[in-house]
Order: sequence, then C-alpha cells, then structure tokens
Amino acid sequence: MNRKQSILSATVGTITLVTAFTLMGGGAASASPPRSTPPNPSTTSCWVDVSTQQSLCVAAGDDLIAAVQDEDGVTLVVPAGTSVGGLTVSAARSAAALLVPASTQTATVVSAIYDDINYGGGTLLLTGASCNSYVSNLATYGWNDRASSFKSFAGCDTALWQNINFGGTHVGYTTNDPSFGSFNDQASSWHTE
Repeated sequence: MNRKQSILSATVGTITLVTAFTLMGGGAASASPPRSTPPNPSTTSCWVDVSTQQSLCVAAGDDLIAAVQDEDGVTLVVPAGTSVGGLTVSAARSAAALLVPASTQTATVVSAIYDDINYGGGTLLLTGASCNSYVSNLATYGWNDRASSFKSFAGCDTALWQNINFGGTHVGYTTNDPSFGSFNDQASSWHTE
C-alpha cells in the first residue's frame, strides 16, 4: 500500500469511527433522532425527555414504558389509565404505585401526543423538568404532521403549532384535546405551560 492509499484508508476509517460514535449517542447532548426506530415511523410510539434529549421509539403495540426502563434505566411517571401505543397503563404499572428505588432515574410525563383522534394509535410521550417544556421541531423525533389528539399531565397544559419554531396556527393550551378537526396531522412543534 503506498502513502496516498494509507492516508485515504486512515481517513475513511476515522470518518467511519466518527459516524459510528455519533450514531451511538457519543458527543455533545443535542436533539438526536430516536433509537430503535422500526422501519415504518408512522406506526411508532416514542419517548422524548426534553431536558436530557434522551429518546427511544418502539413499534406501536410494544410496551414503550418497559422499553424505556430496560434500555435507558428510566422509570416513566404516567397516570394509570393512560393509553400508550394501544396499551393501557394499569394501576399496578403506574410509577406512582411502584416502589421505585431512590437510585432509579424517574421522568414525569407532561404530555402525550397521539396519532389518532380519541387518544389512539402511536403515542409520543414527552417528559420534562417542568411544565415550561418544548420541542421546536417534532420531525427530529419522527413526529412531524402526525398528531390528532393529546393529553396533558402533571398540571401542565399542551399546545401544538402547525409549523416548526411555533409558527402558524395552533391548538391548545388546554389539558386534553380528543380531536383537532381540520388541524389533524399538521403539528410540527409542541409546548407546555
């Protein structure tokens, strides 16, 4: 191998290593696409912590809450009776009823966005440190133009905007909205207060 081939090989190897490190979550904390995304993003349920930028997606119908616990060690605090990707959180599974060790990280769900009206279909659970949480571009997590209903939790009110960076028309600030009517499948940014 001559010197040019050796330098090219080393450069390609470095680019591959940097790409692998970036895709595996290395480097600075930033809004990164969700991990474990099934092939069809329109049938996913996802979790995003807006404080830490952690995220995870599973196929709708899979247990998102268990996946977040297993893969990230985070116990999601979500009220019993909440639908998440077609599964209903039972009283026994709600974090408030669990004896969670002090060393376990918990994250309180402040809002749930649903693919379908009446809180059905794939679900995006959003956790944050307070009710003043936001995602300026839902496409980052595969949720652009998907929302048709939402629920708010932890004393928060939710709003969704038509465009990224809170532009255009919006629905909310309210606790729950089972159907957006003509605004269905148009949300591109999210905020709670």
